[in-house]
Amino acid sequence: MAKIGGHFNQIARSANIGGTVDEDILETNAELRETMAEVRERAERIEELAREVTRR
Repeated sequence: MAKIGGHFNQIARSANIGGTVDEDILETNAELRETMAEVRERAERIEELAREVTRR
């Protein structure tokens, strides 16, 4: 997740320097955000399952 966050920072830096961002980068950014949300949801579910197992 930290690496993905680093990529977001690079995209933002690039936009600030050049003033524009390619459409491809914007699409990739949106895909990364969706993927991060899915990973976060799955990690939360894994934590829930782990808590259930340790309660038994």
